[in-house]
Amino acid sequence: MDNLCPVCHKGILTSITLPQQATHGNRHFTVMLEYSCCTYCGFETTTAEQERNNAALLEASLHNLAQAA
Repeated sequence: MDNLCPVCHKGILTSITLPQQATHGNRHFTVMLEYSCCTYCGFETTTAEQERNNAALLEASLHNLAQAA
């Protein structure tokens, strides 16, 4: 999702997906999470859609950990 930065009003919020390390109990895993970053000022945020997608990815990862146990 690309749109005008709400902070500087000069840059575009660009979607970025990066691996994030997470821990649940004593188990460690990596999940690809998405956020948006302004191309001008570097402001970082997540949209409502990104938050829903990230929550679903985390839930799926936790489910997979439970299945593997």
